[in-house]
Amino acid sequence: MRYQMANARQLTARASALETSGMLQDDALHYSYWMGEWATVLGLLAQEKRISGYVTRVHGYDLYDERHTLGYQPYRAIQKQGLKKIYPISELGKGYIASRMTGVPLETHYLGTVDHGPGPLPTDETLRVVSVARLVPLKRIREMITILALCQRPVHWTHIGGGPEEELLRTETNGLGKHIQVSIRGDMDHDAIMHEYSQKPYHLLISLSSSEGLPVSMMEAMSFGIPVLSTDVGGVHEMVTESTGVLVDRELDHAQIASILDDWILTGLARPAFREGVRQAWKERFSADRNYPRFIEDILSLEWS
Repeated sequence: MRYQMANARQLTARASALETSGMLQDDALHYSYWMGEWATVLGLLAQEKRISGYVTRVHGYDLYDERHTLGYQPYRAIQKQGLKKIYPISELGKGYIASRMTGVPLETHYLGTVDHGPGPLPTDETLRVVSVARLVPLKRIREMITILALCQRPVHWTHIGGGPEEELLRTETNGLGKHIQVSIRGDMDHDAIMHEYSQKPYHLLISLSSSEGLPVSMMEAMSFGIPVLSTDVGGVHEMVTESTGVLVDRELDHAQIASILDDWILTGLARPAFREGVRQAWKERFSADRNYPRFIEDILSLEWS
């Protein structure tokens, strides 16, 4: 309760600061990328008739009750004030928010990423795997140690992303066999990751997360033609299909995943034609050039008076 009261005061202070800043204009369109604190601020301003309304996207941590530290998403009643439309980033998210907030128009609009061209094809017999995630328990990256220990074929695993579990992960990799190579890259900026994909060949991106919305990291990998192996969580199944990769159960079966990795190069998943199909699927559903003009057009079509 003390946390909620302190947070409420902070949000009210933000709304007051915006109101006195001169930034609010009668003809402005107000938009929040997350349906979290700033959506609450915009709801407070709409409640006070300081803005005519706003729209918001909603993703994962700002959508699902279990993702919030309180066990539920606070301030939904305030966020509903002046809310013209909610744009979930997945169809699954649309169904979830529809069951919890009525009376507000909903429309799924996928995020999108920029086209950097196809990535290079792996040509050797070592399976080259990449993961991109914060090193926190939710992402379950440390489970890779158990999976790799079960792999029979040579594997080179690169992890991009830092976090509280980084040092522990580095220590745990020491016990892996000589046929397993690991590169923990830590935090990298976005341009560096895109350069990595454009220059270094990867057979697949792997995600073992216990919860997701619709990860941009997967879209980015797919734009280079890199297939995805992921847990079937959140809206991931809207992106990872038989045409773009492999889904595994949220309750990890380490031996099953190790077997999939051992067989990856022997299956169609490693063929150039499959990778071209991955990239085509990205172009058709998750390209920024396709998705964002449509998103902006929809916002501009709303009644804002």
